[in-house]
Amino acid sequence: MSVNDSNLRALIRLIPMARAMKDEVDKIANLELYEGGGDLIAASFQRLLAGVTRLTDDPYVASLGEGLSGDLSDKQKVLAVTLAVSQLTAYIESETGLANLGGGGGHNYNTGPNINIGQAYGLSPKQIAKAAGIEGEDAEDDEETERG
Repeated sequence: MSVNDSNLRALIRLIPMARAMKDEVDKIANLELYEGGGDLIAASFQRLLAGVTRLTDDPYVASLGEGLSGDLSDKQKVLAVTLAVSQLTAYIESETGLANLGGGGGHNYNTGPNINIGQAYGLSPKQIAKAAGIEGEDAEDDEETERG
């Protein structure tokens, strides 16, 4: 079955769902919050995949759900869905001709502690720069202001 006008419109309607799933699964994987959610995420992906499979007869699309069967841990399921939903989203977008339109870019999730030394010791940015050996013209002015 080729993608006709009716199927094309239906695929276009699936793009926001595929992008949302991709973004959320990426976030879950990057933040390692997959514990207890593997089955739900895999089932959600399988439903999205079924919707796309009904609209196209591409064996590539049908194969995207194969890695989710079997006895996988939550982490393995989330990682498998991360890969599969990225590929499915790219497929839908390219099939509809809407690749890279209005989609978000990459995400950067900082999972480490945010340490602000200046706040911890009550230092100004100029004082920190001076202590770090990154003195500028303003660092001397700041020192004089503190004395005076």
